[in-house]
Parts: sequence; C-alpha cells; structure tokens
Amino acid sequence: VLTSRNTDKDVGLVSRADQANKSNADMFLSIHFNAGGRGTAYGIETYYYRERSNYIPTINKDKHNNPERLEKSRKLAQKIQQSLVNKTGAYDRGVKSESFAVLRETSIPSILVELGFIDNPWEVSKIKTNEYQEKLADGIVNGIVEYYKRRNLMLGAIVGDIVGSVYEWNNIKTKDFPLFRKDCFFTDDTVMTCAVAEAIMNGGQKDDFIDAMKKYGRLYPNADYGARFNAWLNSDNREPYNSFGNGSAMRVSPCAWVMDCNVYERSGTWPSSRGLASLSAEVTHNHPEGIKGAMATADAIFLCRFYFGGYCREYEQSINDNPTECKRRIKDYIEKTYGYNLSQTLDEIRPNYRFNETCQETVPQAIIAFLESRDFEDAIRNAISLGGDSDTLAAITGSIAEAAYCIPDLIKEKAYSYLDEPLKDIIMRWELYIARK
Repeated sequence: VLTSRNTDKDVGLVSRADQANKSNADMFLSIHFNAGGRGTAYGIETYYYRERSNYIPTINKDKHNNPERLEKSRKLAQKIQQSLVNKTGAYDRGVKSESFAVLRETSIPSILVELGFIDNPWEVSKIKTNEYQEKLADGIVNGIVEYYKRRNLMLGAIVGDIVGSVYEWNNIKTKDFPLFRKDCFFTDDTVMTCAVAEAIMNGGQKDDFIDAMKKYGRLYPNADYGARFNAWLNSDNREPYNSFGNGSAMRVSPCAWVMDCNVYERSGTWPSSRGLASLSAEVTHNHPEGIKGAMATADAIFLCRFYFGGYCREYEQSINDNPTECKRRIKDYIEKTYGYNLSQTLDEIRPNYRFNETCQETVPQAIIAFLESRDFEDAIRNAISLGGDSDTLAAITGSIAEAAYCIPDLIKEKAYSYLDEPLKDIIMRWELYIARK
C-alpha cells in the first residue's frame, strides 16, 4: 500500500494522481470526510469518474475515459460502498459519478470515498471513536476483497474434483450426501487445472501448456490420470494423441477467467484470449470432440461471468437479476454452437447414466447439472448425483457454477484444507495474476 503523504503536508491533486500513475498500483482510493455546510447531512457515498466537457484532463488525456478503467472503477465503488454501509450501519448515500481531479487524472481504476459528515454533530461523534474508525477501515478492506473475489479463480473445478473424488468408483444417485468427507482428496482434475493456470501465467503458448502439464503431472504421479495421458506425461513425446476424453474440459476453466468481458460488451465479439481454451486442449486432446468439450465449457464459464456479472451489450439491459434468463441464453448458445442436447433433465439422465470418460458424454451432462442448480453447492450435488465420472463431472459443473454464483467462503476454506502447499501457491499466484488483468 502506498500513501500520497506520510505527514500533514498537503499534496496537490494532480500530483497525487501522477504518483498513482507511476506506482504500477492496481487501484487508487481517495479517502475523505464530508461537509455539507448546514450540519444536517449524513451518511457515506462513493464516487467514480464521469467525463465533463468543462474539465479537461492535463496528464491523463489518453486513459481518463477508457471504458475498461471506468467499468472497473464503477464495480470497485459499488463493492466498497456496499461493504462500508454493511459494516458501519451508516446511511447509504449511494454510488455516484463525478469529474473530480484525482479520478480524472488517474490512469488506473479509481474511486473517491466520503466516509461521513464532520459538520454533523451526531455523525462526527461516531467518527471520532476508534471503534467506528476501525469499522470504516474494515469496510474499505472488505470491499476491496469482494471486488477481487468476483473476478477470482478456477477453484470451482477444484471443489468439484475433491467432493467427487470418493464417488468416482462408488457412484451414488442421490443429492443427499456429505459434501466433504474425511477421505476426500484432489485428483488429476485439480492438478491439471492448476497446470493450465501456470501455463497461462508463463505466457500461454503451446510449449507453456505442454511444459506445465508434464511438470505437474510428474510432480503428482499418483493423481489418477487416464492411461494414455499418463503415458504422454512420462514420455519425451510432445505431440497430441487425438484424445476426446473429458480431461480437456475439466482443466480448461483458467482460460475462461482471462477472457475480457468488457471486449464482448463493447464489440459483441469474443476476446482473442478465447483461443487459449482451444490451445489448452489441442496439446493432448486434439480430436474435434476433445476441443469442442473444452471450448463449450470455457464459453459457458465466460457467459456466466458476462450475464451474471451484470454486463450487457449496447442498447440492452443487464439481466443479472434474472438467473433464469441468464441460463436460457447460455443454454441456447451452447446448443446452437456445439450441438449438445441440453434439454434433458437430470431425472431423465440419472437412471441410465454410467461411467464415461468422453467429452461428448460428460460435458452436456455437467452443463445441465449447472442449469438445474439453485446455487454453487446445489450444482455440485446435481453433478455427483448423476453417477458416472463423478469427480470430473463435478469439476466441470463447479467451474461453471463458480462463475455464476461464486463459492461460499466455508466451501472454499474446506477445499483449501485438502491441498498441499505447491497447489495453494499456484492458486495464490493465479489470484494476483487475474487481479492485475
């Protein structure tokens, strides 16, 4: 954390922005207390930048109105405002936009927070207390954490893998089971998901995917890989072997988290980083069905991020408050683009569904498990209840459900407890990598 000053010496507004621009920081927060003039106003409000023609940027002409910066600033303002109000119980004056100098001249996501009115005797009596100041500080920090949470991980696949690990060879056909058993463990789904994340962080080229998969496959030799993949891992061969196994889909989720929703929102075209999903499959699973399974999964994750995240095209309205419509659009797109039948119900699939390691008999079922879910945990339970390749089904479903619902903290914490330090390290580095996107 960098501060614009460490003493009671005033720093000019443009100088503050210039300092932030040169710092390589992820965000800029301008923290203030308010005054209304009459002593009757009260509450907390948060601002992000809005262009005004009579206020011309002096050091930030190129980026002041950058759509991505504005969108990130808006979301940061929303998260911090909500967190502050929840933590303090203060009156919510809302999120607003204005052309304040520190917001106009900064090139990174920027907000200005007014934490209360010091000319209101009732409010200032609270502000003066250490207890209330701690609440204000906690509210800001928690808001930043929530801002990054929404953009976060590929942990959904890992949760599904761990929960499903004990049912892969002991299928159950019910949703009534303990979510985490003591004998749960991570398998190849987790290891290869982490390997894909590492490959992207290393550059996202073909050799990066091959190197990361071989590295982590050999580091975790007992993670229950398929026979052909295991042979590839432990050989010097770097060529694909025409697989259409579901391994391409269970490991793909990190690719969907680097796809830029703002590009899709502004232009209606898919981000160029969508190609990572195909490449992550092609290095081993270069059969058309193997690539298709990975692409369909990545697209489903991305569309969840887009629709459930409140994005919308020009002249459209956000539908994030209507999960049924979000899912309908995702279902229609996947069916039309990939030809999967997503119109069956889980009750229709479950009785005759058996163990199957192919994309074409795993990915559609995993997507349906998400489509019928109410929340993240329900999605995982749906997937496990089908039987079949339980850990991989749940990994694919979990990766999609995370993007729609986020993962409850208790489930995250429990999943982490099954991981070792090298895997936790990848997840931590991945969070920081995504945070800088």
